[in-house]
Amino acid sequence: MITPKIFLEWLRYAIGRVGPGYFGFVERVYCYELYHFLRVAMYGYERLHGPIQNVYLHSEFVKVVITDEEARRYGVFPLGNRRSPDFMLHEPNTTDHQIAAMEVKATPDLSYAEFVDDIEKLSELRRSYRYGLVIFHCINSDLGRIQQHVTRAQQEGTALDPDVLIIAKPESYLPIQEVYLGELL
Repeated sequence: MITPKIFLEWLRYAIGRVGPGYFGFVERVYCYELYHFLRVAMYGYERLHGPIQNVYLHSEFVKVVITDEEARRYGVFPLGNRRSPDFMLHEPNTTDHQIAAMEVKATPDLSYAEFVDDIEKLSELRRSYRYGLVIFHCINSDLGRIQQHVTRAQQEGTALDPDVLIIAKPESYLPIQEVYLGELL
């Protein structure tokens, strides 16, 4: 069975292989290359362990709002809005195997509003649909920028989910920076 820990291994592999030519461009360009290397990692896993069953890597997949009745049937909470994270590793059309959801930001001037919106989206997916791992991944920005936004959120009384994993890659040649949001609060 694929776990959040396995997905995180694949993600670290993929981030480490995206070349410098994909930094400094718009988010979609980076995400295409990241998706490619995630699939490469998944293929390598399948060669060693056999086919991955019932779990798919989707990008920009919309989790639609479900009715209260459907939520009770699945044992989850309905989402407040349509939610479309950049990447999801999950089993579609069910709440089984909700492994990971991830938002990606590529802008060096990551805005406070973008940051808070993505954290709220990930938090809602984790709480309402029980995703095992939710990740905010940013490139071209470092943890210092994230800390500025966290500090502002605290000053404004905005609650941030401590269980969101932050993965930053400020430059292609720098190592990955990884921390749970709770460590920055």
